[in-house]
Amino acid sequence: MFASIQGDYFRAMGIPLLEGRTFTVNDRSNTPLVVIVNQSMARHSWPGQQAIGQAHARGNPHKGYPWLP
Repeated sequence: MFASIQGDYFRAMGIPLLEGRTFTVNDRSNTPLVVIVNQSMARHSWPGQQAIGQAHARGNPHKGYPWLP
C-alpha cells in the first residue's frame, strides 16, 4: 500500500523517525525518489540489515517500474 503525504506529516501525527530523514520541499518529481518505510517492512525486506541505502521495487517488479532508493 502506498500513501502520498506532504508537509510535516510525521511530526504533526506524532510519529517519531527512527532513522534517516523525512521528506523535504526539495523532494520533487524531478529529483531522486525517496521512500520512508515502517519497521515491519524494514524487518521483512532487509532482515538483519539497515533499510537506509536499500532499494525497493515499486509495485510489481516485473512491470518495469523504477526501483526506489
